[in-house]
Amino acid sequence: MLHPYMPFLTDYLFESIYSEEVLETKTTEYFNSEEFTSDHVNNLIELITLLRKYREDKQISKALTLNYFLEATSISELEQLIIFKLANFSWEENKDFLIQTSFSKLFIKQRNEDKENEILELKKLIEITKYEIAFNEKFLNNPTFMQKAPEDQIKQKKEKLALHQKNLELYLQELKNKEK
Repeated sequence: MLHPYMPFLTDYLFESIYSEEVLETKTTEYFNSEEFTSDHVNNLIELITLLRKYREDKQISKALTLNYFLEATSISELEQLIIFKLANFSWEENKDFLIQTSFSKLFIKQRNEDKENEILELKKLIEITKYEIAFNEKFLNNPTFMQKAPEDQIKQKKEKLALHQKNLELYLQELKNKEK
């Protein structure tokens, strides 16, 4: 790139490093033995993006190598190398943390401290959800509110109550699975 602007300098550097003339060398052509389709490349980009996002969300150092696993999807050694170089993740079969991608299920192996943090977060969510359930039940059990409130507000409170009850069941089930 510098050669047109600084030919003497680039000639000197190239000759001292490689013991060859810049203009007499043949360019190296790289051939890829694998065929990549655009869908294949898009899946690889999506995977790397999700892995990086996971690392960022969990505030895990980029120097630490993590492990991932794709269910029902095969990955070549070249793709594994690309993922390792761009996201610092290596392939290892596990079923720890699930992320649904557009092409497969992605599992990321969690460290013990990440599992403990996730359990704490679930417990906080359960407490918040229990508070929301009690709050909405208090309104719905109040006869004065039921008489004076508009129908749409009562309907909203019932919908919120049902939503929070459903979420509580899901959170409790997830907590039970995590504590195993």
